[in-house]
Amino acid sequence: MDYGEFFIVWIQVALWGGLVLAFLPVACELLYMFYEFPLYNGGEAWAYQFWDAAFFMLVGQGFLWVASTIIHLIYVWDIMDVIAARKALEWCACDPCDLPPTEDEIAKAQARAICDAACVKKR
Repeated sequence: MDYGEFFIVWIQVALWGGLVLAFLPVACELLYMFYEFPLYNGGEAWAYQFWDAAFFMLVGQGFLWVASTIIHLIYVWDIMDVIAARKALEWCACDPCDLPPTEDEIAKAQARAICDAACVKKR
């Protein structure tokens, strides 16, 4: 893999892995609220209280998960476009021409034309 394909693969792995794994704190908090809390409190369901730490953790982790996912979904495709553009620019690049050390402008123009034609042929 060259031209950044390795980076593109790992960007996508990290994007989708992060999407799933970053939800883990939210899932654990929901598990606590709806399974563990009633289990240790005699079957009494978790009651919503604005100042409760479980609520703050759920809202905070949920916000971070949603914000991170949105930001990554917006910018991952742009990074892949940048890598594709670099690949295209590298493909278009030609080796520098060695022009003869002469004062004759016609000879320089002919040498440059030959060099440019070789570059076009190379593509």
